[in-house]
Amino acid sequence: MKINLIQYVFAYDIPGKLCYVGFPLAVLAFSFFASELSVASLTDVRVWGSILFVVVLSLPFGVLLAALFICIFLSPFYLAVVRMNGGPFKKGDRVYVISGQQKGKTAEVYSECQGLSARIVIGEEEKKNFKDIYSSLSLIKTETAEQNPACNIANRAAHED
Repeated sequence: MKINLIQYVFAYDIPGKLCYVGFPLAVLAFSFFASELSVASLTDVRVWGSILFVVVLSLPFGVLLAALFICIFLSPFYLAVVRMNGGPFKKGDRVYVISGQQKGKTAEVYSECQGLSARIVIGEEEKKNFKDIYSSLSLIKTETAEQNPACNIANRAAHED
């Protein structure tokens, strides 16, 4: 299975993590530079109160900006990678797991989930604890439901009843 760098980057959600760390830090840095604090003023207790106020407001604002940036600018890239991986996945598709606890294994999709995620056949314990749910970004289609003979036999048996 040939996996390129872009698939790895999105499987581990590196763009999202960078945004949720980078945007709050950038807003915090901008806030401090805009406030023009001097080292001499750090002896005043009121300055420390304003610093705390800036930190408390800047971090949530940065997280909000990161979420908006991801929704508006990065979501098309996420969807493109899902398509590159062969998604959205349907019941019966064989997939290769790029990231997660089952990394490197091939499994079958037995259910579609909300938000372009899928449940794959791993084991009963994982199924009970919902540890079998994987994002479409961390799966690559190896074989479709139509190509999977086991799925075709199960589908024919279900339709004959």
